Amino acid sequence: MIHALYIGQNPEVVEHLKLHVDSVDHVWSVLQLTLNKEKFTQVNLVIADKKQKGTRVSDLAMLIEQSLVVSNIPIILLGQAYTKSERTEFIKLGIAELCENISELGLSIRLIQARTAKATPKFQHRVFPTMPWAKRLFDITFSALFLIAISPILLLIALAVRLDSRGPIIYKSKRVGRGYQVFDFLKFRTMKVNGDHLVKDLMKENQYANEELDEIVIRSSETLIDALGNPIDEESFLQQKKRDKSGAFFKVKNDPRITRVGRFLRATSLDELPQFVNVLRGDMSVIGNRPLPLYEAEQLTTDQWVTRFHAPAGITGLWQVEKRGRAEMSETERKELDNSYALNYSFMYDMKLLLRTIPALMQKENV
Repeated sequence: MIHALYIGQNPEVVEHLKLHVDSVDHVWSVLQLTLNKEKFTQVNLVIADKKQKGTRVSDLAMLIEQSLVVSNIPIILLGQAYTKSERTEFIKLGIAELCENISELGLSIRLIQARTAKATPKFQHRVFPTMPWAKRLFDITFSALFLIAISPILLLIALAVRLDSRGPIIYKSKRVGRGYQVFDFLKFRTMKVNGDHLVKDLMKENQYANEELDEIVIRSSETLIDALGNPIDEESFLQQKKRDKSGAFFKVKNDPRITRVGRFLRATSLDELPQFVNVLRGDMSVIGNRPLPLYEAEQLTTDQWVTRFHAPAGITGLWQVEKRGRAEMSETERKELDNSYALNYSFMYDMKLLLRTIPALMQKENV
């Protein structure tokens, strides 16, 4: 049986596939596939549009493979006007068939059935190179030595967080890094558990959104808030939210939901120390772009902003050292800096940014 998955924007492809396969699932983008990959465990054939919003064609095969729970799945790329060099390159990248129009899909599917091996369960997650080897070697060495050196401080902070307020010591949230990889982002908890009932009062102090919004996103919080001020999980938020492209978010000074210890940890950036565990695990780099929440990454899939996902996520980076402390910094400025880092990063460039991080941390953070 053929269980196909179509990644693209053309509903006609779905209808055509129904004539040739046993079942068809449909997602609009590779990012949507990544965020919902557990739903597609039976897929054994992928058909993808050549032009993917927010994804370079050269990365397409890798991202699809990485986003599914089975391996050796044949991929049909649907597009127009393939040159000879393109066809050669796509085959090298792991594309099984290239189709220039919908009518060719049936033949391509039959050819694939005749010559490809059956998709097999992925018992071990395939690891793709995420960054240059010199950068990764530095990350492992630096983060391991740093964690050992500050282990007494980590224990003291953990004890302080536990004694100051009830709740877990470590806060985990899903973030998106290089190549749309989703991982658990680690921080010391700095906010009170169930403190989101104060959101209506906090709305008056909003620094960024000056107009009434249908939904309020509290990106500085450890809980998402719906329009009624009720806590909502990220999955429900993704299902309910309107696709607001403005990127306005809610952030206040002197947030009363922050604990006493949490306020100190945030002021000194000590709440971010557990992220060196993320670095050691390979989720992040010491220097890189901001690791984005899922709902924010979903808005950055246009050709204008996708470049920022070609660089690893980092604890600190160009945005932090260039703009830290400027309350008037716009979302566009942040995204432009992320793109700039992705286009220019190197080992020496990272070292310069690392040296500039310490004085930047001493500024008051209003961003």
